[in-house]
Amino acid sequence: MGILGKKDGVDRKTENLNLRIDQKLDFAVWFASQAAGQKKSEWCEAALKKEATETTDEHGKSWRDYWDASEGVRTLNLLRFGSFETDVEDDRLIEFVRSHAEFFFTDPEQINVNRVAIAVLWPDIESYARVWFDGRQKDYHAAGTQMVAALEAANVRAPQWPRENATASDF
Repeated sequence: MGILGKKDGVDRKTENLNLRIDQKLDFAVWFASQAAGQKKSEWCEAALKKEATETTDEHGKSWRDYWDASEGVRTLNLLRFGSFETDVEDDRLIEFVRSHAEFFFTDPEQINVNRVAIAVLWPDIESYARVWFDGRQKDYHAAGTQMVAALEAANVRAPQWPRENATASDF
């Protein structure tokens, strides 16, 4: 159980994992869970968490180094610091964030994320990126202008946009 535990008797777990295993592994899991005095699902969860925490990437970082409750912050952490293979969509998102860094970071070095802006903007990040990629030849600043409007609608201070120079910052 996490720090928050249960509220009103409702378990906060929302994700499912289905595995196809053979009879031998099923028996091994059952046996281990019985020996530990746990349900199979509890034992599997503990074993997965232990293994995930012990597994590190080439930088010696585990999942805990990238984890954040905010999907936007978590994604930016992986894209900035991860050593994972990216696909075309990831590369497009990296380019979009680089070109609009003042919306996502509070400092020019892009170390500190702007959690408030990310909370407002991230649910529509794919839409903003699409506006920018599909229309930047006609209006380079259109996506940024939409993000300014979204932030202002949420009573969040938006960065100066368009910025004075339209060069992408390092990401």
